[in-house]
Amino acid sequence: MTYRFRLAIHFGGGYPPFIPDYDEVTDYVKSWSWSIGMGTPYQTYADDSQATFIVNNEDGRFSPENLYGAYAGDLIPQLYVGIYATKGTTTSQIWLGYLDYVEPIAGTYGSNEAMLHCVGIDQILKEKDVRIPLMQNVRAGFIISTILGQIQPPGLGYLGWHLGVAGEGELGIHTTLLDTNFSFYTPQPGQVVFPFVGDNWEDGVSAARAIADVVSAERGRFFINRYGLAEFWARTYLQMRVTVAAEYTELDYKDIVYSYGDDIVNEVTVTCYPRQITASDVILWELAEETTLRPGAEKTISARYSEQDSDTKVSALTLTRPSIAAGTLVYAFKNGSGGLTTADINDGYLTMIIEEEARGAKLRLTNTHSQELVLQTLVLRGRKITAYNKVEVVEVDGLSRSRYGTQALDLNLRLLASESDARDIGIYERVRRSKPRGMVKALALSNHPNLDDEKVERGMGTRIRVIDEKTQHTGDYFIIGEQHRIGRDGQHEVTWTLEPASSSTAWLLGVTGYSHLGINTFLGF
Repeated sequence: MTYRFRLAIHFGGGYPPFIPDYDEVTDYVKSWSWSIGMGTPYQTYADDSQATFIVNNEDGRFSPENLYGAYAGDLIPQLYVGIYATKGTTTSQIWLGYLDYVEPIAGTYGSNEAMLHCVGIDQILKEKDVRIPLMQNVRAGFIISTILGQIQPPGLGYLGWHLGVAGEGELGIHTTLLDTNFSFYTPQPGQVVFPFVGDNWEDGVSAARAIADVVSAERGRFFINRYGLAEFWARTYLQMRVTVAAEYTELDYKDIVYSYGDDIVNEVTVTCYPRQITASDVILWELAEETTLRPGAEKTISARYSEQDSDTKVSALTLTRPSIAAGTLVYAFKNGSGGLTTADINDGYLTMIIEEEARGAKLRLTNTHSQELVLQTLVLRGRKITAYNKVEVVEVDGLSRSRYGTQALDLNLRLLASESDARDIGIYERVRRSKPRGMVKALALSNHPNLDDEKVERGMGTRIRVIDEKTQHTGDYFIIGEQHRIGRDGQHEVTWTLEPASSSTAWLLGVTGYSHLGINTFLGF
């Protein structure tokens, strides 16, 4: 029994379930292509999850501006789009993203087709800037969860309640209050404990850049999975997967990308960023010039911490609230004669709400007095964290470098504060890649019907064995990327991006073949 592939556009908005009669557009699809995961071995942050469909547009239903089309007014960006595979009575989801844009073929003599361009939520992560509070002693999974907590999943806006918008303001009829706790992330905790996070990112760092920094420092993986969810693997995830799910020989694949010796690394430079904390409160920021608030007025001041004449990055471990008593807050009121009356310690007419951020604070000030207020002094004090200039740790395999020349790998890990952690990472990368070896980077499965199940069911993180008689190569690999295509002939073609399973594997207690330390295993990190 073969698979039937199905395409659904979730016109109802929101995170799907699949509703075939309402959403399915399979009969109009002429060709399909989609991909998830990494495009190259050792990649930590995945390529964009994306899909493209060529559809029959003879009746104009895929032309959004065609007022007479079947999908007039409904075919809009950010609708969820899903690919499903049905075999017998079982339907499996194999890709989920959202509609980015529609490209109908224009012109009188153009083909009656359109292209649907779809992407995963990683597109939003690139476009959305986040402001991360200073975090202490946290692992990668928690950091990523905090970052994603500032992202609204695509498509939910079409179900959300919007005040005063016709058709979207009738709560409970066809809209709902957006659930800010909606989760599109499947986390693992991670291994590294980061002492400080957020203090050396630039203001308004993109979510993608922040996550990439976290994953790179962990030496883990981040990608958008088949279910459209962000997925993070700690660095030990693949180390622990020792069971080979299947073997593939020349009878099973029609092409492989094979090379020998081009992934050698024998000189690893790991850049980390040590921090220093002051023992007591110091000045973090102070108001540069007087500012005036009218009666009842509110003003927001963005206080950014910085060192004068330095490119070091500053944040606050603790922040002491400004006060008249401490001399860090001074203001006065304009009196009737044009003079100023300085507020005393008991005055409460200036309210202040402080919103702390990693590298500064937002101060919302309100003058509740009936007279104009002049803010003369405002000082933020606290224990300062300084991220100093980078420190480079270099790990070298001298014998490998002598034999094969310098093969360098540079890792700039902004979240890493410990030279010890940097050295451990350098050793790990050196040990697993210092010797030349044969390597399969990609494998394209053959079109034999016996492999139909493999094409659908095998995916990210699966450990396989490749046996190639022509090159006499045998090796274990992890699938770290998937590229799928169904052409106009209906043939499902699959290419996997592969990464070698370590030739010398991390030590695993009680696992046969992996618990003989120093023989065929080494201590993981």
